[in-house]
Amino acid sequence: MNLPARFALLFLALPAAPLQAAVFCVNDNAGLVTAVGAVGTNQQSDEIRIRRGTYETPLGAELQALLTDNLGLTISGGWSGDNGACTTRINDAAATVLRRGYLDSGRVLVLKTYDQPAAEISLSNLTLADGFNTSDAGCLWMVSNRPLLSVERVIFTGCISAGDGGGAYLLGPRVRLFGNLFRENGAARGGAFFLDVSGNGSRADVSNNTAIANVNLASNQAGGAHLVAQSITSQVSLNNNIFWNNATSAYSYDLRIESGSPVYSFYDHIDRVAGIFANVPLGRTSGDPQLESIANPVPRQDSISRDSGYDTAVGGLPAIDLRGVPRPTGLHMDRGAYELVPPPDAIFATSFERAN
Repeated sequence: MNLPARFALLFLALPAAPLQAAVFCVNDNAGLVTAVGAVGTNQQSDEIRIRRGTYETPLGAELQALLTDNLGLTISGGWSGDNGACTTRINDAAATVLRRGYLDSGRVLVLKTYDQPAAEISLSNLTLADGFNTSDAGCLWMVSNRPLLSVERVIFTGCISAGDGGGAYLLGPRVRLFGNLFRENGAARGGAFFLDVSGNGSRADVSNNTAIANVNLASNQAGGAHLVAQSITSQVSLNNNIFWNNATSAYSYDLRIESGSPVYSFYDHIDRVAGIFANVPLGRTSGDPQLESIANPVPRQDSISRDSGYDTAVGGLPAIDLRGVPRPTGLHMDRGAYELVPPPDAIFATSFERAN
């Protein structure tokens, strides 16, 4: 065998080099459009890092990532660095805003996959605002057969849909919705969000979200959350959520559970519910949760949501809140998307009580 042939055989015997991750650093509107349009077809695991600031979608268009490869996608905000780089991140969802332009219509962000059941799609540490759509999803449309769709620490506000899901429309076999704020959104069904995990063996973990002051545009529907899990082997687990002040009339609800959907509730604060839980809700409360305000829905010191959350959810719980505050700061996790930072005298008192 000649030398070139031997080198060829040696090359074939070597293990394939791992695919490298493509990292996009975004610092302006044009860069955001380019990054979102490039992911999903480049045969790489993609990460989009968005620097702090406010970004607008193109006039008359949506930010769309149509994922045709079988690799992962992570989109996150809060980034900064020297010379326009994305090397340092602060955990504050309000620091990076993606919104539709004034008097423009359409969703803000569309994430969709085809028949490629592989890696996770993750969205975190952002604000999505001011989407206006004549069909499903006012701001976020996230549909996939991937093993996991993850939306964590995202603020949805001012998002309107004439269909389902004002803030977000989520459809997939495995969904994680952690530590998000849905405020002042609207839709025909699910003014805050619409979640569908109806496939066999599908599961959603919905933990420490706050849905407040959202509205339903159709009668007898939920201004808050609409949940669908129509399979006896699918499951939705609600933990430590606050769904309140989303029912604008006697024919609207903070939560609507589609008939036959196995939805379980643990230590949630939910006012008006349409539908039946699969369990006797453990630790559920209702009424005014004593938050600072709609604009700043952080629990007050006297809030019923303070130190009253579930600490051991099977699907996990968020480690920090929307502002990056570690959870918990007290004896137990606070319910909702925000963790109260107690004043120094309260911290001293708690430490003294534990020591004694």
